Amino acid sequence: MTAVTVTPIPLTSELPLADCADWALVLDAVGIPYERRATAAGASLWVLPADHARAAHELLHYLREN
Repeated sequence: MTAVTVTPIPLTSELPLADCADWALVLDAVGIPYERRATAAGASLWVLPADHARAAHELLHYLREN
């Protein structure tokens, strides 16, 4: 049997580091695993395809409340 590797997909475009940290905290709070990938000007968040819709929903909810 061959193991299947699931590759994370981007959840956000490049964000300022402070915004990325805030959004990562939201994902931590709801238990969604993510990768933070540094760029020249900030960072972006990546999640597994199976978590993408829920992660996007949680971030949208956060942004509407703040």
